[in-house]
Amino acid sequence: MIQLNVEVKKIMKVNAKLFDKVVTDPFDLQELDNGATVELHSLNANEELFNEYAPKAKFAVWACKNGKNYRLLIEDGYYAEMRELYGRRVNQSWVNFWDEVEKGRGKIMKIFFIPMTIIVFVVITLLMIFSEQLGENGQLFAMGAVLIVFVIANVLINKKIDNLIQTSNATAVEKIKNIVGHKRFDELMDAQRVYYDKFFGIEEEPVEENSEVLTEETESKEE
Repeated sequence: MIQLNVEVKKIMKVNAKLFDKVVTDPFDLQELDNGATVELHSLNANEELFNEYAPKAKFAVWACKNGKNYRLLIEDGYYAEMRELYGRRVNQSWVNFWDEVEKGRGKIMKIFFIPMTIIVFVVITLLMIFSEQLGENGQLFAMGAVLIVFVIANVLINKKIDNLIQTSNATAVEKIKNIVGHKRFDELMDAQRVYYDKFFGIEEEPVEENSEVLTEETESKEE
């Protein structure tokens, strides 16, 4: 899943606690078509947040509490290289992505989680009422069965939400490719990798003229 250095969360409150930790004024304010706003802030100027995220190679971090007002912190050098990926139209695609994930998540929770919670509550209540008839072993068996069903349901729900995020992310990335152009997008991805190496002081080892350069396909076969 390509994230373009964007953290993906499963809830609309994207880094809600981070939102109030931003101490700078935005260097740019983007007003989006759906009424949302995106404030662009320097990650470097927010020293505490820079020390938290930059060492993890998170150079673009979103924050939002209400689904309407977003703050996007970007490392200065990274923004200089990748500026085209943080224009208004591209950020509109990301905000649409957050909205789609939240709506889908809400639907999944209504269809699966809430009914399952109600069922578990009803079963537990019945177990309390008929505890004497079931006996200790019967109660333990019933509670164990309920717990197993609840755990399985949670796993399935999380899997559905993960699939939703994967699909929505792929759609958002494809829209962004169309905005900046597929060729330019690939160039920016190459520039991103180069910047990572430069930022962390990673130097590519020189390749000798007659040495064999393994392709990804060859490397994967040898592993």
